[in-house]
Amino acid sequence: MLGTNFKTGECPTLYEDVNSGEILVQGYTVTDPDDLAQMKNVLLGESMVVVDVLCS
Repeated sequence: MLGTNFKTGECPTLYEDVNSGEILVQGYTVTDPDDLAQMKNVLLGESMVVVDVLCS
């Protein structure tokens, strides 16, 4: 875990995969078809997550 902006873990959190160096973002998966239809250049296997910066 690299960091979060809230103590209970209910907000987005950043993680680093120590083997690959990849940065992972925790967030709710975007499933709304209208929102997904607006996405461009999304590769097979990729998904979108919501990063709520106003978490309380």
